[in-house]
Amino acid sequence: MDTTLSGAAKSTQSGLALHLALALGPGADRALPWPEDREAWLRRSWREERDRYPRWAGARGPADLLRRMERLARRLEALDAQCTFLDQLERYPEALRGLHRPPAALFFRGILPQEGRAVAVVGSRAAFKVDLEQAHAIAQELAEGGISVVSGGALGIDAAAHEGALAAKDGAPTIVVLGSGLGQPYPARNRPLFERVIEAGGCLLSPYLPDEPGKRWHFPARNTLIAALSELTLVVAAATRSGALDTAFKTHRMGRSVAAIPRTPGCRRLIACGEATAVHDAHDVMALLDGEEVDRLVDLTDEQRALLAAMPHEQPISIDELAIRRDLSPGRVAMLLLQLELEGLVVGQEGTRYRSIIGPAQIHSGGER
Repeated sequence: MDTTLSGAAKSTQSGLALHLALALGPGADRALPWPEDREAWLRRSWREERDRYPRWAGARGPADLLRRMERLARRLEALDAQCTFLDQLERYPEALRGLHRPPAALFFRGILPQEGRAVAVVGSRAAFKVDLEQAHAIAQELAEGGISVVSGGALGIDAAAHEGALAAKDGAPTIVVLGSGLGQPYPARNRPLFERVIEAGGCLLSPYLPDEPGKRWHFPARNTLIAALSELTLVVAAATRSGALDTAFKTHRMGRSVAAIPRTPGCRRLIACGEATAVHDAHDVMALLDGEEVDRLVDLTDEQRALLAAMPHEQPISIDELAIRRDLSPGRVAMLLLQLELEGLVVGQEGTRYRSIIGPAQIHSGGER
């Protein structure tokens, strides 16, 4: 059996050794910019720093560390995977460099994303059929419009989004950001999907070592990468406590747009607190990407619009009071409010009280597409 490392693997080996040394020792901030002769740096740093950084004791010396990294380089070759380091300006995704703590190394299969527009499409694992179908349809239309779909490869909405992107004819590639290593892709049920993503020119991306299993505490970091790689995050469906909401909040804190489909409690919460714009289809998502206003009232009936106009913008109002204002039965008002809530235009508070989240000017200026 040939035991010789290829040139690429040798470069990977020394780079990985440096990455591990940084993780265990001085830290990337202190070490950057990294020198070209990584092995020499590693040996010098080992002598200079091992007493100050006792966690370096995990390896018996630089030679042992390099041997470990040789095994890792071979594992990457077996997976047909590659890695890139934060100092590799020509390869490391620019979108991740602005993070407070970007991963020192990224492992990937397929084509690493560099340029082009991208939208994150995320949501619940346990989603209803209507939500899965909508995620698929929106992702397909985005991909056909040249926009890459980014998601986490999980069951439910994530998988539906990747499938939708793959269904696009001559569409933009889709990007899977894993919460596990490339050799232990989570969830295992989606391995065939991941292979099709790679075959179609997409990318399987992970900040974790290849055989690292998926762990609960990995997913917040994965969500950060999903948000950072995307211009906009779309939440298709979410409960009030959901990893998809974590991705949305991180996107919002990065100063980027968040959109949500107002059918589920978590999405309505995002819209009600002003952290997301209600959307219904890919047309709305692409309008947001282009900095356009989404007309949220275009499909309302006259009766729905009149009830919305009768509601205070800041203070909640009861169903009975609205019934008096509009000369309608309480049952009819309740039905209209439910419809408006599903459109992300009102939010229920204090039992039978509701408030509008649309300002009066928007109500009177709502037009047609």
